[in-house]
Formats: sequence, structure tokens, C-alpha cells
Amino acid sequence: MYLLQETQIKIDRIDLVHGLKISEEERTIYDKAKVEFLERLGEPKMGMALVRDIFRLMDELTEEYLEENEITCHRGCSWCCYQLVCCTTLEMELIIDYIRLRPKPIRRSIKQKAKNDALNFYRYYQRNKRNILASSSSLAIVGIERWEDVGQALRRAHRERPCVFLDKDLCSIYPVRPVDCRSAKTKDKLCGTKIKTETEGTKQTRLFSDQIASDLITYEEERIYEKLQIVPLIGWPISEKFYSFFFSKGGANWKEKKKKRKKRKTSN
Repeated sequence: MYLLQETQIKIDRIDLVHGLKISEEERTIYDKAKVEFLERLGEPKMGMALVRDIFRLMDELTEEYLEENEITCHRGCSWCCYQLVCCTTLEMELIIDYIRLRPKPIRRSIKQKAKNDALNFYRYYQRNKRNILASSSSLAIVGIERWEDVGQALRRAHRERPCVFLDKDLCSIYPVRPVDCRSAKTKDKLCGTKIKTETEGTKQTRLFSDQIASDLITYEEERIYEKLQIVPLIGWPISEKFYSFFFSKGGANWKEKKKKRKKRKTSN
């Protein structure tokens, strides 16, 4: 099965759109694996229904891979959750739907943590904007279209901070976690000790099915929205599209509050 073959390629979504080339051998395996992936998906679907089916298939393929392979990852291990994970609008919409269906106390807790973390990160960005932009060709916390351009400065700043959806070393949105999280796995025995990220030495185990899943969601995002939006999970709660979900009670519209504070300062 080509789907479960390991690969060294990892094409960022923005590079995929711009037609990044891979070797002829890798392309041959990729094309055969994609045929297998589409056959396993079954009847074609669109939008969030497609993303749900892709996530289901990724889970099935991971289980099949684990029948003959051993990885270091286990429940309660959250080393890979301390980095700047990004996702598409479609993936975030799926996350929002999942949170809406959670019991009220859990829903409130998830939203509160996410918006607090997002605001703290936004304030950090505002304080350090000049240095961050110096290593980036394009960046906007709200409506990011080319997050991959941001460079390593912002990623380093976020390295020691947990994901907005990490709660006591467990993922609060695990059934709908983005494709980047589903792809994160390693056989590296050093992972979980002093090494946290791939750039520091942890070697990730990546399958052709992981790349294909990411590509299909990317193409669907572009088809629906006519553009590609890749935003960090920590940035989505304060984005134009989703901030009303996270800041919906008691007039907690952070943008309006910010305007009012500026108005008061001006009048004084």
C-alpha cells in the first residue's frame, strides 16, 4: 500500500499552491497513493463533510500503520503541542462546530482559554511588531493569507507556549484536531525528553497519506473561498470570521472595547 509508505517530503500548503516540484520517484508514489486515498474516501463530498471524511480516513490509516510500526507518541504526551500550529478556515469551522456541541461548562472553558491566549499573543505581536516584520514579507494576525512567510522569529517566540486547545496535557478538540496535528508522529526515542521540535532534532515520521490529506483540504479551501487562508490556531479566535464566537457574551467585543479606550484617551 503506497498510502502507508514513509516519506521525507513535507510540502507547505502555500508552496503546494505555487506548484513546488518534487522528485520523479516521489511524484510517482504520491500519484499512486492519491488514487488509493480517493478510493478509500468513497463518494465525493464537499466542504466540511469532505474534511470530516479525510480526518476519518487519516485515523483509519494511522491505526493500520501502527499494526506493524511503533511510535513514541502516547496519550498525555503533548510535546508537539508547544508550537505554532496552523489550519485552514474549513478546519477551524469544524472545530467551532465541535465546541458548540460540547456541554456548557466545557464549552465555556474552551472558549475562555482560547480567547485569553489569543489576546495575549496579539498583544505580544503588537509589542514586537517591528522585529517580527523584519524577518517576514507578509503578516497579519487577522486574515493571514501567507502565514508561512512569517519566518522563524514568531515561531521561536511561541515555542514554549501551549496550543490554545491544550488542557492539562490533553487536546480539548481531539476528534477534530487539524491535519497538521494528525500528521504529527515520531519514532524518535528522544522525543519527550529535552527535545521538542523537529528543528531541534526530533525526526517526524511522515506518510504519503498525511501529505495527500493536507493537499486535498488545501484545494477544497481554495475552491470554496477562492483563496487560501492559513492561520495559527492561536490567531483564529481574534480573526474577523470567528471572533464573535469566542467574544460573544456580555458585550465582550474586543475590537469595540479597543476603540472605546482609544476614544476615551483622545477625549482626555
